[in-house]
Amino acid sequence: MEKITLRKANAPIWLPVALVCAVLVVGGLLVTSIYLNLRSQSVGDQEQLLLALARSAASNLENYLGSYQKDFSVIKASSDFQRGIKTYQESGDDTLLLEYLDTYNYATEDYVADILLTDQEGNLLTGTKRYGPYEVISSPTGDLAVAQSSRGRLYLAISTPVNQYYRLYSMVDVAYMYDDTAAFMDIGELGYVAYKHSDGLVLTHPRHDLVGEDAIQGRRELYPDFYLDEVAALVEEQKTGGEGICTYRSYWWDERDPRLITKICAYTPARIGSEPDDFIIVTAVADYDEIMAPLNRGVFSIGAVMVVMMICFCLLAIQLYNTIQGKSRVERENSYLRELNSTLEEMRRSEEKLQHFQRLEIIGTLTGGIAHELGNLLTPIMAYSAMMADELSGREELYDEAQEIYSAAVKAKEVIQQITDISRKDRETAFRDLDLSETVEAALKMAFSAKPKAVSMEWDLALEGRHMLGSDTQLCQVVLNLCTNAFHAVKDREDGRLTVKGQILPGDRAQIAFTDNGTGIQPHNLERIFDPFFTTKRTGEGTGLGLSIVQSIMESHQGSVSVESQPGEGTTFTLILPVGSARTSPEPPKAGEDRRVLLLEEDPRMARMLAGALQREGYQVESFTRSQEAMNYLRQNKGVALFICSYPMSHGEGRLATLLARNTQPGVRILVTTGFVDRELVENSRKGVIDGFLVKPVQLPELLEKIRQLFSP
Repeated sequence: MEKITLRKANAPIWLPVALVCAVLVVGGLLVTSIYLNLRSQSVGDQEQLLLALARSAASNLENYLGSYQKDFSVIKASSDFQRGIKTYQESGDDTLLLEYLDTYNYATEDYVADILLTDQEGNLLTGTKRYGPYEVISSPTGDLAVAQSSRGRLYLAISTPVNQYYRLYSMVDVAYMYDDTAAFMDIGELGYVAYKHSDGLVLTHPRHDLVGEDAIQGRRELYPDFYLDEVAALVEEQKTGGEGICTYRSYWWDERDPRLITKICAYTPARIGSEPDDFIIVTAVADYDEIMAPLNRGVFSIGAVMVVMMICFCLLAIQLYNTIQGKSRVERENSYLRELNSTLEEMRRSEEKLQHFQRLEIIGTLTGGIAHELGNLLTPIMAYSAMMADELSGREELYDEAQEIYSAAVKAKEVIQQITDISRKDRETAFRDLDLSETVEAALKMAFSAKPKAVSMEWDLALEGRHMLGSDTQLCQVVLNLCTNAFHAVKDREDGRLTVKGQILPGDRAQIAFTDNGTGIQPHNLERIFDPFFTTKRTGEGTGLGLSIVQSIMESHQGSVSVESQPGEGTTFTLILPVGSARTSPEPPKAGEDRRVLLLEEDPRMARMLAGALQREGYQVESFTRSQEAMNYLRQNKGVALFICSYPMSHGEGRLATLLARNTQPGVRILVTTGFVDRELVENSRKGVIDGFLVKPVQLPELLEKIRQLFSP
């Protein structure tokens, strides 16, 4: 036995260092990702809060000024006011008018400074004179203007027309208005709510020297060296009368700390008058750094804790690594022994599987042979009972008994067919004669029952009467796979649609196109779409085998599949399949017509039954139970129209007889009767060595119909 030398394993120094660096990088990325997500969420929440505050202040302002606008209706409806206006209009005497206005004005305390009467051009005619005179400092609008008193206070001049000659103004004190509508709103230590006129004139601001100035021009005059581009763009956007949220760079306008900082501003208009420009811009402003400060502190604390934890983890990992290195010698020996034991166990299981498969193969062979023999026994029972029923159709009791025999034989045939299917290795791929239109339509109906409700599906198959040799199970799988892919492609569209169209092309080829209006396939994916395990679906929605299976099935049917797609417009999958000519209902042979039939059947009873049945249909039958006799007949006689041969026969001579018939009898039709369908039989049918086959037990009507089809033009 080879001696094993054990020595201490020295762990390379770069490995723990790399591990520490990797963990720190991963931890940093993780903390950064958490921070970015929390920052985005925090900013979004604060923006919505600011917008809610701005909307609340705007609503308060509209209600506040709306009450004064409603007072206009009360004033104009007053008989005293109407008499005062009439007297003033007729004689210029404003005594009655001022008496009424003074009474109202004193009732409003300091909130309405004065009530003025002007002409339609805005020239002052008369009014109360508690705090005036006033100078209009805003751009002229419909029902709203900004005026400044001689003492420097700002007032909103809210007006309403009085008949066709005058306008009545209420001079609302801006400072009182702000205290009642927004001053109580708290937005951190630095944030505030402010008002601007629709032309950009500042009505309220923490910096009192900016009040009454243009929001941009006033700042440019005070701070000519400051960066004001983003502030100017924001003010221009606010002057349009819209609502929004903006993050921009600005200042707190403090000469002691003129830092360029980031602010968040939410703005909305407060509609006051009847004209489009009659609104006040309500803004809610917050300091970005003030909002982010609690989050930054929290994330920093979390990051510090995570770094400490990661460092501890790295130290533990290094210790574990050194321990694992020390135990690696024993582990290698244990691994070798486990692998050896696993190999021996796998060999034992493989041997058991091989023996099991051999037993199954023997059982399958015996089952197929038994089914074949039972089919031979049932064929004459079915044929003779059917003939007896035809002859006894006038004698009810005997007819019923014959029918009972026939029905029992048919049920026995079904049982034998099931046994045959179980014993056949390629039962899923067994080919048979198919009506292409019926097969495809049946699969489409299955897909239609499983489609999403929002998807429309329609088909037009111009394939009637066209037959092909194939597997209905596999063709159904192809149709269902393509329909399922189409449903997935159109599931997010409200007008999702799948259209299936079939037509016959020159050269006896059938074309079936599946067209959807879904998301389409990107050009770089088209060349890989049929690769196994390639899929564009999300994880868990597909395996990538569907289209690969479709292509494999189409190739096994001597067909092809192609795809055309435009991203965003849809996809078309096109199937091409070889088909036979459209079949018509054949006519039975006419009396005296030369239809010589050579019958080769090992079972004498079955041979007599088939020969008798064919002779009653007008065919000339030569029947043999030995293959050598049948082959001698083929060599010595010409003009055989139909050769019916039973599969399998002893030593494979049935297959030799079919090949001899094909070589020696020009134009002969070859029909095989068999207990089960194998791959060789399917290939011979596809290559034209034989013209058709029937599975035993053979029903007489089925046999006659098959013969008529072979003889039909």
